[in-house]
This record gives sequence, C-alpha cells and structure tokens, in this order.
Amino acid sequence: GGSQERDLTRSRDIAALGCVCLTFDMRGHAKTSGRHDTVTREHNLKDALAAYDLLAKHPAVDNTAIAIVGSSYGGYLAAILTSLRQVRWLA
Repeated sequence: GGSQERDLTRSRDIAALGCVCLTFDMRGHAKTSGRHDTVTREHNLKDALAAYDLLAKHPAVDNTAIAIVGSSYGGYLAAILTSLRQVRWLA
C-alpha cells in the first residue's frame, strides 16, 4: 500500500548527486489502492520490470550501474527483478 510520495525527497537528494532516479506507484497502490484486491504479484512484477526498462533506456543512465531500492513488498519484488534484469546494487 505504499506510495512514491514518501520516496521523493530521498530521490531528489540522490538526483542532486548526479544520479538518474525513477520512482513509481505499482498497480493497487496510491491512487489505484481501490484495486488492491484484484492485483497480483505478477502484475506488480510487470510494473517493476516496466519501470526498470524505462529507466534503462534513459540516455543518461549507465546500464552497468543500475541500483534498485525497495522496502517491504517492493524489496521482495526488487529481489526477484535481479534475476530478470541486470542490477548492480540492491537495497
């Protein structure tokens, strides 16, 4: 049930150091929390993969130096994502 709102300040601080950051809300979270009961882990994993792929295509991103940060359920999905995409750091 988390929202990217709580991560925006930290992401802005990291971006100020020269990193490209992307935050997003998965289906069933934030504005779509009313759909929480109809969203599956597979849906959310697809959301995480789509976010990764969008970030990886950014011209300022070094594809060999991508970090993923997730907490709770997001951390669980991030760990799964590391088996499907190239990730240098996981937090």
